[in-house]
Amino acid sequence: MDFEAQTEINGLFNKMKTYMKPSSGEWRVPDPNVALSRSPEKHCRLQALKASLNAVKNQLSDKNVQVWHQHTNSTNRAGKVMAAVRSAANAEVCTQAWCKFYEILGTFDLLPAEALRSGELNTVHLCEAPGAFVTALNHYLKTAESTRYCDWSWAANTLNPYHEANGGGTTIADDRLIANTLPWWFFGSDNTGDITTQNVFKPATSKAGNSEVYVVCLSYNGKEAVRPLLSKLIRNYGPRLADREALFPSSVIPETFQKQHEEVCLHFHTLQVETITENLQLFEGMRPEQRQRLDLIRDRTAQEYLQRFQVSFLPRSRWVSRNTVTPACCVAPVGRPLNLKSQTGSFNERKTLNSLSWRDRILRGRHAAWIQSHCAEAAGAACVLEGPPSVCQVDSWYRVVGAALPAVRNSPFCEVGLLNRLNEALMGADVDWTRVPPCGSCHGAPAASVLADVAGLWKPLEGQCLVFGDRSAWGPCEGHLGNVSLRFSAAPSFPEGGSAGLHDGDPRYQRRLLTCLVRSLQTLGSGDALLLPVFSALTRVTAAAVLCLHVCFRWLTFRCPPPSGAVGALLLCGGFCPPAAGRILPVLTDLLDCMARLEGEADAPQVLQFVPMEELLSRGLSEFLHSLNTEIVQQKLHRLMQ
Repeated sequence: MDFEAQTEINGLFNKMKTYMKPSSGEWRVPDPNVALSRSPEKHCRLQALKASLNAVKNQLSDKNVQVWHQHTNSTNRAGKVMAAVRSAANAEVCTQAWCKFYEILGTFDLLPAEALRSGELNTVHLCEAPGAFVTALNHYLKTAESTRYCDWSWAANTLNPYHEANGGGTTIADDRLIANTLPWWFFGSDNTGDITTQNVFKPATSKAGNSEVYVVCLSYNGKEAVRPLLSKLIRNYGPRLADREALFPSSVIPETFQKQHEEVCLHFHTLQVETITENLQLFEGMRPEQRQRLDLIRDRTAQEYLQRFQVSFLPRSRWVSRNTVTPACCVAPVGRPLNLKSQTGSFNERKTLNSLSWRDRILRGRHAAWIQSHCAEAAGAACVLEGPPSVCQVDSWYRVVGAALPAVRNSPFCEVGLLNRLNEALMGADVDWTRVPPCGSCHGAPAASVLADVAGLWKPLEGQCLVFGDRSAWGPCEGHLGNVSLRFSAAPSFPEGGSAGLHDGDPRYQRRLLTCLVRSLQTLGSGDALLLPVFSALTRVTAAAVLCLHVCFRWLTFRCPPPSGAVGALLLCGGFCPPAAGRILPVLTDLLDCMARLEGEADAPQVLQFVPMEELLSRGLSEFLHSLNTEIVQQKLHRLMQ
């Protein structure tokens, strides 16, 4: 390799600027009395750098994001590092974040020397999802000679990917590590997860064209040095803190610090502008010799990374996670491909799309054809969940109570992009689903067909079938089940008007649904069947109700849309198991008592969960819930589009 290429590779791993404290000691924390006392000021020179960078970035606004990403991936000098690490190291949750943090660990003495001497290391990871920094640190500790015998304890915080009120725009849905290590994650008392020597370093594995840098701080002086200021910040902490006042007036920030900070910003500004400019030039066309040289540097950069940071193999048995739970992000509805969140089109096209009505956005979106398609027959026949599950730790179930949900913006049991489309359609509209007519061109499951399906799965065909619904829709079909008698009860009514964005998260609806469930478990006999309509199963509470049915019946399936013509789906359950129900009933009756007490409180909190996420994510159930919710959301959007 030529000297110039090797110099370029070395430069990739040395994109760093260090703040140098003057020996005069003038860099001190200012008097807390001047903190948060002045309006924010704009720093002219830094604002000029920002405007300059944005002018360069604006040249990307008309580029198709997928085509541009493919191009920049091919020009990224460190673009082959991740694949090399996966192959050579067997890295857990091997993402760009993993490679970046491993690079930071190999570049700086980040781990406290005292902790390594004592053999006990405790780490706290903030904003950590999906967990690649945790797994990178685990890999480093267990393969590096100086740390492999260190006793390591960790805890992490991030926005809870399972909390229904956390929007998809701010929450990382990738729960590959979280699903299998939940006891190590702290989501706060409200269960949302919202807590809302210095070196500035850009890892080689951070894409050169973006603005990302890491501020790496070493040798912490401890809280005592800043306790008065810390107390004031805690008292004033809130989401608008940075908008109201400046942390410090510029007059008390040393000129020497401001000058160094400008130099740091200029350094990384220059690197980013150079990369974007080069990518734009290469986007117009790349000569064969340019492509050949890039490929050589990419290959050599991957080798340099492995050698420089001594990346070695770690067996799966020493990973953080044992991978016993299937993460929600890896589940696809039965018969449908997994749609991972991705941007399409150019920035300008996406901006135009956002200005359109929700209908037009759907018509131009990737779900358009599917949402507009009419159903020839009710969905769900291919989804049969056989039970009871071999293992169900009812004794380990617990309740999570938090602030009442303002809306259901997220669900581990539905593709977030599809749920977003429905929420956009419901935004600002007081939809009463009892008044939204079914589509005249769609064909749901006739009552006779549903009963025939129940008969086909029910062996022996005897006993009773409890139906929650209007007798008039089912009465003429009673003969379809031979010796089986149909018994009817009122269905759980839909969520009240004004709460359309809550979906099945309305606590009143949840209570009514659970009351129907308890009544069923109390009155059915061995081998009996149950037909129970559900509005959706997006929340952890309603999903857990479906799990209870799975535990108490030998088979569970659904039909969407249901024979009644209402929105939602009809759950078909058969082969009732009284011993299993006996274990579930005390949990549900206690849960209903708790819900009743909470409804009477001011600013009433809400039960958010009563079954551990590990059980709700169990294979089979999770796929069933995804399929159920996907069909329900499609059906609702289809009706709203008519």
